[in-house]
Amino acid sequence: MILESYKDRSTSTYVEDISEDLYKTTNIANEFFKVMNVRQYSRRQMEADDLIYAATSYAHPRPSVIVSTDSDMIQIPFVYASSKVYNPKKQEETDIPEYNPVILKSLVGDKSDAIDGYYGIGPVKGQLLLSDPAGLERFLVANGRHTYKRNLLLIDLSLCPRLFLNRLYIQKVMSTPVCFDKNAITALANKYKVVGFHGEFVNLTAPFMNLE
Repeated sequence: MILESYKDRSTSTYVEDISEDLYKTTNIANEFFKVMNVRQYSRRQMEADDLIYAATSYAHPRPSVIVSTDSDMIQIPFVYASSKVYNPKKQEETDIPEYNPVILKSLVGDKSDAIDGYYGIGPVKGQLLLSDPAGLERFLVANGRHTYKRNLLLIDLSLCPRLFLNRLYIQKVMSTPVCFDKNAITALANKYKVVGFHGEFVNLTAPFMNLE
């Protein structure tokens, strides 16, 4: 294991077991997506962000839009200019940073995933180090490279050891046909009593029907 505390949220006051509700919601969503012209990706022991990276790299140079609030996603358009990240909470496209976000987060760390960075290094000092390669090298020599290398392995999606297999999986899924079945969607909405779905249905129809 690279980092035992990675994504450990057991001490958080916001931890709540929602596994049963999440399981039910996921299964219902899967049923809907099958008839909404949406391809679904899932591999055992593989995180969604790794599959998203593989899908984006496979799609490049065709344009792609990643809808996410996850700050790790911004590293994808930093590498692939054909990709964009749209933040649904802010309802706007996320700006691509000037400096490599993977290297910056490897220095600063990521509290949300329980990844420790270097003491005293925040976003401002981290960007100063990235603007001075020689200074960054002196910093790593003085403070050790272990934290930096460990964090790269945890944060950099391009370093996923199963990237090649993920890309093959994405290629297989992309070759499978999808459909949009309005009657099936209506039947599912009635079956599961999805409150408010019919009111939004008109807005959903157009984008889902045009997805490739």
